[in-house]
Amino acid sequence: MTARALVAARSSGYDGVATVVARAVVAGIFPPERTELALRGDYPADVLTAARYGRAGNATGTSLPIQRGNVTELNRRLTVALADTLEADMRTRFRSPTAAARATETHRVRVTVRTWSP
Repeated sequence: MTARALVAARSSGYDGVATVVARAVVAGIFPPERTELALRGDYPADVLTAARYGRAGNATGTSLPIQRGNVTELNRRLTVALADTLEADMRTRFRSPTAAARATETHRVRVTVRTWSP
């Protein structure tokens, strides 16, 4: 992933890095084949998948017309919207597109748990 992001940083700057990350995130959350099967499936899978797209659209500020057979278009629109958000964030956090690319990892997740005591 970092290698792809570095290539994108050199050729397309922050936008390229953000697009690489957005594609990986959207493909991870909405894998095309399985997502299409879920949308074509029976209740509740179809409704839950559509609701998931709706939440993702709301979070990225994009309208996603959800219907069977348009997972490719939904993922494309979601990727563009997420990339716009990520690009803006990367510009404020990193000194260069290359620094942003080196900081990207989409194959690992870090979970932080905080506990409070009275």
